[in-house]
Amino acid sequence: MCRSVDHEILLHRLRSTFSIKGNAYAWLQSYLTDRSQSVQIDGTISSVHPLRSGVPQGSAVLGRLLYLLYTAPLGDLIRWHDMKFHLYADDTQLHTTFSCDDDADLTTAVSRIESCLADITDWMTTANKLKLNTDKTELLIFHSKFRLPPQLPSITVGTDLIKPKNKARNIGVVFDDTLAMSCHIKNIVKGAFYHLRNIAKTRKYINTATAEVLVHSFVSSKLDFCNSLLYDLPKYEINKLQSVLNAAARVIDHVTNTLKELHWLPVEQRIIFKINLVWFKVLNNLAPSYLTELLRVYEPARRSGLLLNPTT
Repeated sequence: MCRSVDHEILLHRLRSTFSIKGNAYAWLQSYLTDRSQSVQIDGTISSVHPLRSGVPQGSAVLGRLLYLLYTAPLGDLIRWHDMKFHLYADDTQLHTTFSCDDDADLTTAVSRIESCLADITDWMTTANKLKLNTDKTELLIFHSKFRLPPQLPSITVGTDLIKPKNKARNIGVVFDDTLAMSCHIKNIVKGAFYHLRNIAKTRKYINTATAEVLVHSFVSSKLDFCNSLLYDLPKYEINKLQSVLNAAARVIDHVTNTLKELHWLPVEQRIIFKINLVWFKVLNNLAPSYLTELLRVYEPARRSGLLLNPTT
C-alpha cells in the first residue's frame, strides 16, 4: 500500500489536517515531487516515467511517518466502530473483545468487525487510492488454553472470507491463540541454531572478537527481540532458549564457555532486565507515549511509613 500513496492527497492532508506550513511544507513538497523512474534490463533502459504516488523507498523513518500521516483518518473511523487498533507502517491491527459464553455478544463482535472493515475498504478505494490486501488479512482469537475456543464464523471482507487461524505473525513475533508463545520460541530456536552452525563452520578462520560480533548479530539479538513477552512462561520453554545461549557461548570459546566469563545474563534474567529497562524509561519519560499512557505510578495517600530526612 505504500506504493499507492498519492502525493497530491498526502500534501493536502499534511497542510489541512496537520497544519504543516512554511519551510517544513516546502521541504516535504520538494521531497515528494519531481520524481521519476525507469527500468534497466541487460543494458537497455526504458523510458522515464514520472512518479506521482508512493513513499520513496529507503527512507526508513520518514517513509513510515508519511504513510501514517496519510492514513491517520483511519483512526477516527475505527474509533467510531468502538474498536481498538494499532498502526505500524502499512500494518493495521484491529482489536475487540467479547464473551465466549454469550452468543449475542459474539454475533455483535462479528458484525462490528465486518462493518469496520467494510468502512475501511470504502475509505481506501473511494478517495484515497489504496486497497485492503485481503490475502494478508488474518483473524486470530485469543482464548484460555483451559477451554475450547469459541466457534467464530469466517469474517466477510467484500467478496472474501477470512477464516480464523491458530497463530499469526506480528512484526516478527508469532502469536498463538492461547498466548503460550511456543510457536515463537520454536522459530527462534530453529533460526538461531541455523546461524550457529554456519558460524561454527567458519570459527577457526576468525578471532574471538569477530565470533562474538557474529553471535550477537545473528543469535542473541533474536533471543532479546521482544523477549518481555516471554515473562513467566514455563521453565521448559525458557530452557529451550537457554540451550541456544549455552551453545552460542561454546561456539565463541570452547574453553571458557561459561556465561559469567562472557558477561552474559541467562535468558530468564535477560527478560527481567528488559522489563526493568522499559519501566525505567516509562518512569523517566523516555518511553513512547503509548506505553507511558498505559502505566501509572502508584502513590499511596498515607505516607506515615516512609522515612524522611531528619530536620535540624
